[in-house]
Amino acid sequence: MDEAVEAARRRLAPLRAGRATPELLDGIRVRAYDTDTPVPQLAQVAIQPPRGLVVTPYDPSLVGAVAKAINDSDLGARANEDGVRIRIEMPAPTAENRLQLAKRAKDEAEAGRVSVRMIRRDAVNLLKRQRAAEEISDAKLNGRSKDIQALTDEHVARIDELLAITLAAIDE
Repeated sequence: MDEAVEAARRRLAPLRAGRATPELLDGIRVRAYDTDTPVPQLAQVAIQPPRGLVVTPYDPSLVGAVAKAINDSDLGARANEDGVRIRIEMPAPTAENRLQLAKRAKDEAEAGRVSVRMIRRDAVNLLKRQRAAEEISDAKLNGRSKDIQALTDEHVARIDELLAITLAAIDE
């Protein structure tokens, strides 16, 4: 369940409107050395306030390829290269963009909740199989089922907190 919450956090991180975060580039892949590699593995990514990123490839020969990958992505920003590094200025979000980001954030949070609930279902089914095989008693089945539900509620609440933080950032 912790992994499901962490996955939701990673999916929600780049959705903060108007804010440049290094996580924005995690999903962008660059064709380098005959493989598709995520930008953070090929370059140092730093924040340049207020809404900018500076990308410095470890191999200067990749500046053009990284800039092209960023420009071809759905990031919504243009990459400007100066031969050594790439500067990205995130545009200010429009009201329509904010609505789309909020919708996407809610969808990502719901996917996280579903993952946690599926883990709960699998754990309860395992307990039921153990009970059917008479490995545990009814009392243990009920007690452990309640513990699993408490863990589920705790993890769903953590995802809801992440969603609230993301929605607040989108509205700023």
